Amino acid sequence: MAPSLVRIGILPNGPFVVNFTSNGIVEVIDGAEASFLDLLTTGLKLPHILQVPKDPVWGVPGINGNWSGLMGMVQQEEVDMAVGTILISEQRMSVATFSYPYTWEDVTFSTRKPTRLPKGTNFMWPLSFQVWICIAVFIVFLTVAYRISLTKAYPLPKIFFGIVGILLRQSPELACKTFRDRCLIISWIGGCTVLSYSYAVVLLSFLTVPLRERPIETVSQLSKAVQQGRYRCVVPAGSSIVEILKNSNKKSHRIIGYHIWKKKGYVDIQAEGVVARHLKQGNVAYIDIRERMKMIFQNQFYISPHALFSNPVSVALNRKFRYKKRLNKIIKRISAGGLYEKSLSDYMYKKHMTSKYPELSKTDDMKQLTMSDLYGAFVILVCGEVLAILVFIGEILTLICFKK
Repeated sequence: MAPSLVRIGILPNGPFVVNFTSNGIVEVIDGAEASFLDLLTTGLKLPHILQVPKDPVWGVPGINGNWSGLMGMVQQEEVDMAVGTILISEQRMSVATFSYPYTWEDVTFSTRKPTRLPKGTNFMWPLSFQVWICIAVFIVFLTVAYRISLTKAYPLPKIFFGIVGILLRQSPELACKTFRDRCLIISWIGGCTVLSYSYAVVLLSFLTVPLRERPIETVSQLSKAVQQGRYRCVVPAGSSIVEILKNSNKKSHRIIGYHIWKKKGYVDIQAEGVVARHLKQGNVAYIDIRERMKMIFQNQFYISPHALFSNPVSVALNRKFRYKKRLNKIIKRISAGGLYEKSLSDYMYKKHMTSKYPELSKTDDMKQLTMSDLYGAFVILVCGEVLAILVFIGEILTLICFKK
C-alpha cells in the first residue's frame, strides 16, 4: 500500500517565507519554523505537499461556525495538519485536535520606542520634585530660624544668601561667635556636603547618558491607558489572542480584550509595514507573540518584558489524521533535544546580524557633553546675570532719587 500524501497548511510571511513556482507548488525558502517543518517532514517519512489558505490568517470562527485561515482548512479537511506558531485554545480544540506542544510562547505588547527627555531641564533630573520642594522649604525655614537663633542679628537677605552659598559649597559668611552658632552652621554644612556631592555625581551620569521617557511596561499600565483613551490596542487578524483575553480571569486582560473586539483592532501582518505604521502613531500598542515581534520589528520598537499570558504552541491536526502518534513521537524527540530552540535562536541571530536597526546599548548612547546638554545651566547663568544687572541699575536709580 502506497504511503498517504500528507497535506500541510502553512502561512506565508508569518513563520515561513514561501515561494510559489510556475506550477503552483508552494516551497518554503526561509522562516523561523522552516527548520522545524523540515524535521517534521523528514521524521514522518511520508510524501507531503504544502498549501496556503486563501485568507492568510491563523483563523477565527465566522457567524455560520466556519473558520477562516489555517484553522478553516483543518476544519474543512482541506489539509491534514497546519504548522506555524498556532496557539492552543479551547475554541480551536472544538474544530481540531492538537499534537504534543513543541514550545511555549509569551504573548506581550509593543509600543513606539520612548523618546528622549528635553535637555533644557537636565539639571533638575538628579533629584525628584519632592526633594527640590523639601530643599526650598528647608532654606526658608532655616533663614527664619537662624535670624532668631544666631547671636548676631544679621539681615534676612544676608542669612538667606549665606545658607544658599553653603549649599553651593561656598565658605560660610556668617560669623560664629558662640558654640550654639557653630553647631547651627556646622549641621547645615554637613547636610549640604552630602546633598551637593550626591547631586554632582548623579548629574554627570544624567548628562552623559541621556534619559528617555518611561514607556508603558506592565499590563496594568496598558489597561489603564486603554480605559483612559490614551492608547488603543491592535492584534494580528485571525489570531486567537482576543478570545483568550476576553475569557481571562484577570480584569486588566478582559479590558484589553473587549477593547480590541469593540474597536475591531485587527491588522493584516501579511501587508508589509502595516504594523510599523500603526506603532509610529505613538498611542498604539501591538499585541502578539514576543518572538514574532522580535523578528518583525528588528529593534525598531519597544517590546514589554511583561507577558499578558503564556500559551502552548502545537501543530493543528485534522481529526482524521492517521499519523498523530508518529507525529507526537517526533515532536517529543525534537523538544527533548532542544532542536526547535536551536533552530529558532539561529534564525533570530541571522535576522539580528542583517537588521537595519541594531539594538542600542547604554554605551552607544554615551557621548561628549555639548552645548545643548548644558543649555539649562547657561540659561540660569544668563538669567542670574541679567537679574543682578537690573538690581544694580535699580539701586543706582533709587540712590539718585533719594539724593534729589
